[in-house]
Amino acid sequence: MVTAEFALTLPAVVMMLVAVLFAGSASAAHIAVTQAAGSAARALAAGADVGRAQEIGQVLAGSTAIVTVNGGAGVAHALVVRPLPAPLGWVGLKAQAQAAIPLEGQEGP
Repeated sequence: MVTAEFALTLPAVVMMLVAVLFAGSASAAHIAVTQAAGSAARALAAGADVGRAQEIGQVLAGSTAIVTVNGGAGVAHALVVRPLPAPLGWVGLKAQAQAAIPLEGQEGP
């Protein structure tokens, strides 16, 4: 009797464990892109050039990330997009974050 119950519950337990692992890897990717976007925008706002700010974002987000940085209208903007780790990335899911920080030494609107 115990063997039959174990055989019925084991697949559900394994699927729940796999789901928790996938959610954890997606969360870690989102934390990485959020940190990268904030750091890239902060670097640009502090006076770094666009190339250096992109480099900072790229290092923090990883080699597969796309980092876009610009500083228009007195605000430093950074957008970071990165595919999620496999197998979630296989279906095209991506982690994305953006940040906007006022440029230092300039007054806001």
